[in-house]
Amino acid sequence: MLYLIIEREYGEFAWGRRSLRSLQEEVRKRRMTVPEIRSLEEIPRSDEEAYVVLMGSTEAWHHYYVREAGKRGIHPIALTCYVPVYMEEPFSSVMQDAQGGVSLAVNYLRSLGRRRLALLGVNPSSSSDSGIVRVFRYLKGNDDGIFENVDSVRNMFRRFERRIGEFDGVICTNDYVAIALVHYLQTIGVDPTSQLYVVGYGGLNLTHMCSPSITSVSDDMEHIGQAVISLYQLLVKNPTITSASVLLGKRLYIRETTGNEPWEGRKAGEGREILSGTNMFYQDEEIAEMAKLEVLLCRCDETDLAVIECLMNDDTYAAIAEKCFISETAVKYRVQNMKAICGLPSREALVGFFRKIF
Repeated sequence: MLYLIIEREYGEFAWGRRSLRSLQEEVRKRRMTVPEIRSLEEIPRSDEEAYVVLMGSTEAWHHYYVREAGKRGIHPIALTCYVPVYMEEPFSSVMQDAQGGVSLAVNYLRSLGRRRLALLGVNPSSSSDSGIVRVFRYLKGNDDGIFENVDSVRNMFRRFERRIGEFDGVICTNDYVAIALVHYLQTIGVDPTSQLYVVGYGGLNLTHMCSPSITSVSDDMEHIGQAVISLYQLLVKNPTITSASVLLGKRLYIRETTGNEPWEGRKAGEGREILSGTNMFYQDEEIAEMAKLEVLLCRCDETDLAVIECLMNDDTYAAIAEKCFISETAVKYRVQNMKAICGLPSREALVGFFRKIF
């Protein structure tokens, strides 16, 4: 049976309620029962096929429940807003792609000619925000323009104001910061619909209702429930799968703080160029030889393995045929295939190759 535990703070915010509403709607459509519980102890010990959805945003909270669920033999499905790091027990996840969201925002603003970008509202304690910072830093190619919220949003805005002329676009880590920023810009005489474009994150209703309306990137929150239930059913039907993950899609709501300018998709030259280069691991001669042998072994049946053993014993083709219960012609055919796979010119070279590694 499937159960649900919600982190208290997460459930109190809009995105937590949207996630819960999506799950409840999907459960209703499928005529399922998913009890909301406060503790794993509420799951009956007799339920040997128990799964639990962990709906929260704090990494430590997820770690605790994943670990405790593992002790009880309960499979956890974590709903997260970041890519989970290593946990001691197997778990599955439905992930909101915050890193992909900031990448979408950067590419959208660049398509509008806005390249001097800042990132505002970074929470140093947030795992999600740390991932956003990594992507933003990578796309910009430097650490410039990243503003952390270390004391208050208002003080962060004041620090940003001192450098505001350096930027023509701002990405906020969440819509609340974006809304507060737009209000602040209006008080200092900066037009957020032309001078300094603003993009938020979250897709809150407030961004549509406020004036000017705020462009926002959002996770596909409406399909969280579908993703959770589909993942649960996959795990139930395939007990050999110990872990599976789903990454939600993104949506871009274009509004007045980016001039209502349409998004035409990423253009050539946007983003950061990925440099080509030589992977020295695959160029290593010893590694390359082992790789060839592994390819050969993947194609071998039991008779081929017996032929290899005979070759290493220096048996003649006739002796190999007798030991392996095949014709001498069949032995030669199999050896020829082995030489071709390994790129070797002769039987002697093939045997030497085997002895070098075995």
